[in-house]
Amino acid sequence: MLRMAKKVLIPIIAVVVVAAGAFWWFVMRSDSPEKLSVGGNSTTTEAGGSSEPVTPGSIDGTW
Repeated sequence: MLRMAKKVLIPIIAVVVVAAGAFWWFVMRSDSPEKLSVGGNSTTTEAGGSSEPVTPGSIDGTW
């Protein structure tokens, strides 16, 4: 009877482990890119009161 239980339990445990791994891989894993950041606000105005938008000095950031 013990052999029969092992033959039944081992495939059941294997299926549960594979299902848990698939669930983690497809649902829980976070592989989305970081949020867009350009390092500055290009819509602010200069200190002189000009209404022209100020362009940032560089375009460094995460794209």
